[in-house]
Amino acid sequence: METQMTNNNKDASPLRHYTNVGCLKSILEQDALCLSDGRNKGRGSGTEHPWDDQNDVEVIKLYYQKTGKTPYIGCFTHSISLHHWEYYGKHNSIFCKAPEDDIKCCIVLDYPQFQNYIMGLKNNYEWDIQMKSVTYMSATRLRKESIKDENLLFTKKYGFGVDKEERVVLYSSKDLNTNDFHRSLRGITKFIKKIVIYKNGSTDTKAFENAQMFFRNKYPKLIMDTSALTKSETWLANLKKANK
Repeated sequence: METQMTNNNKDASPLRHYTNVGCLKSILEQDALCLSDGRNKGRGSGTEHPWDDQNDVEVIKLYYQKTGKTPYIGCFTHSISLHHWEYYGKHNSIFCKAPEDDIKCCIVLDYPQFQNYIMGLKNNYEWDIQMKSVTYMSATRLRKESIKDENLLFTKKYGFGVDKEERVVLYSSKDLNTNDFHRSLRGITKFIKKIVIYKNGSTDTKAFENAQMFFRNKYPKLIMDTSALTKSETWLANLKKANK
């Protein structure tokens, strides 16, 4: 069982990408993580990679209006909190074909190796790609402050405590929706240290067991943990603060 921690964790390593079991199956099978089109908005919109984080959509929309560039985004965090499990592991009908596919999980990546990989895409293959830490602001400051174009996609509304998020952004001047290859981080599995499956009181026991069995049978060398983070007073207080 993965150690239960709050979002006060300041450890710079490892790096986590939150998703669900259905998406994780696809990532492992394709050995690729497809970056999301930041312009897509709303779960259930029919898009393959919806983006509905209300902390982000306004600045993403503003960035697109000002630059004309389509941002393709991947979110990674050093923090562990209930917010990450509940939000980033949302249902995605495209990948949820079995009962266990809707269970939340995360991929734990080797941070230095992954960072070097992104730099290699930029320097060796001339990808217009960037990886930076996200700066959090209060909602009031976000509305009032003038933010430079290059910093817009690395700025968001104040998070749930001391979140330490790293964001990967691939820039494009044209719509790449028809070609996932050109907005995928390929060869991603070699950076995976382990996977963590989230289980709480409402998780279907049979589906959870099926998920564990699937990964054990198909990827026997893959380290797998479980986590059962719960709401804490600190988390609830930060949630209330973030909504101001």
